Amino acid sequence: MFSKILLFIFPIFIASAPSKNSTNGDIEPCLKEFYQAAYDGVYNCTKEFDFFSKNSTPKVFKSAKPCFLEVAKSECSNSQYNLLSTKYDDFLEVITEEPKSDTSCESFYFKYNSMKCVPMMGDIAAKVAPLAQKHLKVNDSRLLDLVDTCDRVKSCMSPPCYFNDVEKSMITEGCNSINLRNTKFSECLSEIQKESPDLSGYKCLKGVDFNSKAPTDIIDKFSKNQACTKQIMEEFCGKEAVENFDEYAEMTAEKVVQMAQMMQILQGES
Repeated sequence: MFSKILLFIFPIFIASAPSKNSTNGDIEPCLKEFYQAAYDGVYNCTKEFDFFSKNSTPKVFKSAKPCFLEVAKSECSNSQYNLLSTKYDDFLEVITEEPKSDTSCESFYFKYNSMKCVPMMGDIAAKVAPLAQKHLKVNDSRLLDLVDTCDRVKSCMSPPCYFNDVEKSMITEGCNSINLRNTKFSECLSEIQKESPDLSGYKCLKGVDFNSKAPTDIIDKFSKNQACTKQIMEEFCGKEAVENFDEYAEMTAEKVVQMAQMMQILQGES
């Protein structure tokens, strides 16, 4: 369930900010390809420079010029490569010199530097997809990897003007879902789904299938009927599974509501 929510959030977020065509010296498409290649380690030279860590600064492009142009020559259009190779100092000035505080967030400085966050978002989306139907234990290495990548994405997005509040909120929501999945609460729900025990003796379910995937049933399970849900989870998985139950139940119901709303929007656009 949580993976399905994530499968919506990250791809939609990435698709919501497509690269623009190159106009007036805007090298965004080329920079996007460079950051992706550097993140994937396609070119050996990019491994020598710190483009993505918390301590990374735009000034890395001063010493990385030969490497950057090597990648750009292969990954970018001829026109963009020619622009960069002949006016690299101009590009360097734009990407390294932060505008004064009273400057609009529309500056290319913010636009170009924020793009290094996009490969990390794509990485999360790619890692979430194979886990959608997996029954994972707490602290599974794949979950811990996602948690770590989420922390890096949020740190990358944090500087002023890199992303707006709505965009930051979307990523935070997605990362909260990842953190929620790495709990005994989620592990228990996954275990109940996997084992599919006979829960017919629980009259408080009122005939509703505990493992129903219908959004309305899931929402009710963690809102109107959460006392019943808590009882079942505690008896099936133990007290550890219901620690912070109210918080996790509310979060789960809210995320299912969000997913249902996104589904309606997407269906309306199709």
